[in-house]
Amino acid sequence: RLRTDRDMPLTVVLVGSLNAARVAASARRLGWFAAAVAGTFCALWPPVAMAETQPRLEPFVSLGLLVALAVLASRSGRVPRAGLVLAGCALGFAVTVKIWAVVPVLVILAAVLLRLGPRALVRVAAPLVATATVICLPFFAAAPSGMFRMVVHDQLVRGRMTTPLH
Repeated sequence: RLRTDRDMPLTVVLVGSLNAARVAASARRLGWFAAAVAGTFCALWPPVAMAETQPRLEPFVSLGLLVALAVLASRSGRVPRAGLVLAGCALGFAVTVKIWAVVPVLVILAAVLLRLGPRALVRVAAPLVATATVICLPFFAAAPSGMFRMVVHDQLVRGRMTTPLH
């Protein structure tokens, strides 16, 4: 049984470690030195280290985005159909974790369209929508106005952050 107060920070740290490893693996195409620098930078950069050692949702958004980018990053420019589906599911997961993930998701979808074409875009977008629907539909069905208020409205009327990012 997962207890949020005790086990959640460990889970977040493990996901953060996985994210740093994913960044290093992505940079491996540029050589071992690039992989070491990228993975170390991802693991030690203060904003990332802070977010990925506390019980926050950002590491899970990063995980979804990094999985999608890893699958879509192909030197040959060809991504297998299963890879496109996996990327779409990962992007759908990222958007359901935090609504602001829609911005990087749209950028990734634009890159898919430009780099791989409209057919690939449909093969990524369909599982994205399906994943988001499967995750969100039960909550929407249980409380449509409450879900809209908490997910959309509360985020739009949220005040500015008073603490500097650094």
